[in-house]
Amino acid sequence: MDSVAMMIATVIKKKMEIFRLKGLEEDQCLQLLKSHAFADVENPNDYKRLRSIAGERVKKAFRISIGSKVKMWIALGFIQQPHDQEWTMEGIGGMYFDVLVKKSFFDKFGDSGRYYTMHDLIHEMAQSISIHECLGVEDGTKLLFIIPKTLRHLSVETTNPNIFKKIGQFKYLHSLILFYGTLNQDLCNALIEIFKASRSLRLLFICASAGLGMILEEIENLIHLRYLELDSKKFTILPRSLSNLYHLQYIINHTLGGLKRPEVDDFLPSDINNLSNLRYVKLPENFISSICGIRRLKSLQELNTFDL
Repeated sequence: MDSVAMMIATVIKKKMEIFRLKGLEEDQCLQLLKSHAFADVENPNDYKRLRSIAGERVKKAFRISIGSKVKMWIALGFIQQPHDQEWTMEGIGGMYFDVLVKKSFFDKFGDSGRYYTMHDLIHEMAQSISIHECLGVEDGTKLLFIIPKTLRHLSVETTNPNIFKKIGQFKYLHSLILFYGTLNQDLCNALIEIFKASRSLRLLFICASAGLGMILEEIENLIHLRYLELDSKKFTILPRSLSNLYHLQYIINHTLGGLKRPEVDDFLPSDINNLSNLRYVKLPENFISSICGIRRLKSLQELNTFDL
C-alpha cells in the first residue's frame, strides 16, 4: 500500500522525490509540546506538575519486538497460511509490519533493527478503538464490574493477587499477558483457575519477576493454545502436559537461571516431538538439542540454538 504522498505524486504525474524525515530528539519533543501546551500561560513555572506530566508523556513509549509481534499475530489467527507456498506466514507478517512502520504507527528503536516503539498517544488511540475487545489492567485499576462478552485480549501488570483471582471471569479470552511482581501461593492458585476457566486462550505470556519455578500441569486445559512465552529467572521444568497441546506453534522461554544440561535432564517433556504444528522454539542453553526425534517437528521454521 502506497503512502498518501506517493499516490498524489502518481495522480499529478510529478517525478517522485523521497525526503526522509528523522524524528525529533527527546528534549526537542518536550520543548515543542511545552511551547504549544503553555502558549497562552503567563507564568508556566506556576504549573510545574503539568510540565512534569508533559515530560512523562514525551518519554513514555511502548517497546515492541517485530519477531514477537508477528508470531503473536499468527497465533491469534490474524495471518493465515497462503496458498502460495513461496510465502511463509512469518514473511507475510513482516511485510505487514513494514507497512505499519511506513505509516508511522511504529518507530525504530536502537540500532539493531529488531525493536520498535509505539508512542503512548497512538497506543491510547488503539485502546479507545478496541475498548470492547481489549483491556489493560495495572495496579490501582479496578476491573470492570460488567465484563463485556466481546473481550478477547487482556493484559495485567500488578502485585495484587486479588486482581489475578478475578481473571477467571474472562471466559472468552484469546490472549492473556501477565506481569506479576511477587511470587506466592496465591499466584499458583490463580493460574490454576485461569487455566480451567479460559479454555479459549490462543496466546499466553507470563512474566514473573520474582521467579516462577514451573508452570502447572493444568495448562493442558488450554487446548487451543498456540503461543506460550515464559519470562522468569527460576524456571526449572516445563509441564509434562505441554506435549498434549496439539495446536501449539510457539514456545519461548527466557529463563536466566543458569540451567545447564545434564543438571536438569527433564526440563522438557520426553514426547514434545508430538507437537507437529510447532513453528519456533526458544529455550535456555542447549535444551533444544535434547529433543528426541526432532525431525518429527516438520512445521519448524527456525531453531534458536541446536548443538550437534
